[in-house]
Amino acid sequence: MKPICIIPIRSGSKGLPDKNMLYLDGKPMAFHTIQAALDSHLFDKEAIVVSTDSSLYSDLCREMGIRVVLRSEALASDQATTYDVLEDFLAPYADEQVFVLLQATSPLRTGQDIREAYQLFDPSNCHAVVSFSAVDKHPSLFTRLSADGMAQDIVGIDKGYRRQNQAPLYYPNGAIFMATKGGYLSEKSFFTEKTKAYLMPAQRSLDVDNLTDFKHAMGLMGFDYAKQDEKNKASFARQFEALAEAGGQSALIWGDDRLLGLELAGFTNQSLAGGRLANFLAHCDHLLTADVTTVLVSLGVNDVMVGADVSSIKKDFEGLFDKLAGRKVYVTTIAHSLFRSELSNADIAAINAWLRDFCQEKGLAIWDLNQLLARDGKLRYDLTDDGLHYNAQGKALLQAGLQDFLKTVKE
Repeated sequence: MKPICIIPIRSGSKGLPDKNMLYLDGKPMAFHTIQAALDSHLFDKEAIVVSTDSSLYSDLCREMGIRVVLRSEALASDQATTYDVLEDFLAPYADEQVFVLLQATSPLRTGQDIREAYQLFDPSNCHAVVSFSAVDKHPSLFTRLSADGMAQDIVGIDKGYRRQNQAPLYYPNGAIFMATKGGYLSEKSFFTEKTKAYLMPAQRSLDVDNLTDFKHAMGLMGFDYAKQDEKNKASFARQFEALAEAGGQSALIWGDDRLLGLELAGFTNQSLAGGRLANFLAHCDHLLTADVTTVLVSLGVNDVMVGADVSSIKKDFEGLFDKLAGRKVYVTTIAHSLFRSELSNADIAAINAWLRDFCQEKGLAIWDLNQLLARDGKLRYDLTDDGLHYNAQGKALLQAGLQDFLKTVKE
C-alpha cells in the first residue's frame, strides 16, 4: 500500500497574511512543499492532497496536478487543530494506511528528505517518524526574567561553559511527520516513546512563522548557488545558442562574471554571468565554428561556488582542452576570493596547482592572475567591493595583466 500525503494550507494567518502562498523564489511558498512531495516519488499524484479553506488557494494548487479538498467551515476556523484536520482527512482510509504530513511553512525540505524519512518508518517497531534538527543554543543558556528585568536562571553560566561539553539536543523542526492512520488516531499525537527521529541539517530546517523567517528563507534560497545554477540551465542554453548564431569570430574569450566587459584587441568576449566551466564544455561544439582559431579560457570559480568537487572540475578542464585541440589556447588560473563563505580558496589553490602542471605538460600558455590580483591566497581587498567581483581598479589591473600576458606569449 503506497503512502498518502496531506499538505494543510490555511489562509487565515494573522501575523503574516497569506503566509503559505507568499512568493518565494518565483512561486508561492506552498508550491515548494508540493514539489518536494512530487520529487520524493513516494506518492501517486492523486495521493498528494492539499487541504485548504481558500477557493483561490485551491485553484492555484490544482495547477500543480495534485488533489485539493476544501475544508468545512468548522475545520477552517482558528479553533480547529491539526488533529481535527487529520482526523477528517483520514476518515475514508484503512487503519494501516501510512500518511505523511508536510507543512507548507517548511519550504526548504526536499524530496530526498521525505524519501529518507519514509525509509526509516517501520510500523512494526516505531509509532511515527518525525523530522528533527539539532538545537543551536543549549537550554542551559535560557533564562526567565524577573519583573524588574533581572536574569534569574543563568547566574555563573559563563564560568567554564563550553558548548562542546553539552550533550547534543534536538527539536522537531516541523518539516515531516508520518504515521499510520490507526497509530496516530489512537495516540492523537506523533510523539510517543516510539517516535523515530529523522535528522535534517539546519539549512533545510527553517519553519516560516513570521516575516523575519520568510526573509531568512528568501536569503537561503537566493544563495543556494547549486539550485540557481540548475534553474539557469535553460537560460544558458539560449545564450549559448545566440552566441553560436553570431559566428564569424576568430578569437574568443570564455569567462564568467569577472570577465564581463573585458576588451582585448582581436578578441570577441563571450563571457557569461554565472557561466561555469561545465556550461562551456557542454556547449562548446556549437561555439567552435571553423572560423575560431584562438580561445582564452578563464573559468572555474562558479563551478567551485555551486559545490562541484575538485576532481570533477579537473575532468571538465581536460574535456574542454580536448575540444580545443588544434587551436591556440590561452589559460588563466582561477582568481581567489576574499571572505566568501561559499568559496573555498583551498580548493581553488588545489585546482590552480593542477592546472599549471597540466598546461605545462600540454604546452598551453597559462597566466597565474593571482600573482597580480591576490595576496596571501586571497583576492586583494583594494580590488573588490564584495570579495568576488572586481571593482574598477581590479578590472583595469586584470585588463592590463592579460594584455601583457598575451603580448609576451605571442612574441
